[in-house]
Amino acid sequence: MFQLVARAGTVAIVLAGWAGVAFGQALPAPIHVPAPGGEVVLTTVFDKQIYDEDQLSAVRRAGDWLYFSGSVVGASKPIGPDDFEQRLDRVFRLIGDKLCAAGASFADVVAMRSYHAWRNPAFTGTKDEHNAVFDKVRKRYFLAPYPTWTAIGVDQLYASPGLVEIELTAYAPRRRGAGRAQACPK
Repeated sequence: MFQLVARAGTVAIVLAGWAGVAFGQALPAPIHVPAPGGEVVLTTVFDKQIYDEDQLSAVRRAGDWLYFSGSVVGASKPIGPDDFEQRLDRVFRLIGDKLCAAGASFADVVAMRSYHAWRNPAFTGTKDEHNAVFDKVRKRYFLAPYPTWTAIGVDQLYASPGLVEIELTAYAPRRRGAGRAQACPK
């Protein structure tokens, strides 16, 4: 049974590859599904769809740890570095919203893994331009102390036509009722 919990702000994730879903469309309130040692946090129509149909969780709390499925920056037609930066920035903002809904922030992220489809024809720039844009946007969100980061080059992402996929692990002990009760920025 799902428990709806009202909170300030809305949350979204952007993933490509599932037709008919309004990416980033927030649920009226996040759904917190009890799970052994924690919970699953569903914040968008897409999160609920992949949970129900594909049996996958976008965000899963296990004790003091949060595990985030990959958020994908995609393009259905070729884009250049400027468009890539805008899309990447949007995804990082949406990741920040998800962190907040789970009672965390970018400061709680201990590990980031990014998967880069450098040869994807949907990006008109070079590998170096792709990396420079990713670094520029990443640095807007992560302040010291920094998380670990592993960047992996791949031929293509599962969610196609993805350019990059970002996966996170956060250490976020439950703080005096934080999480569901905290106000997330809009």
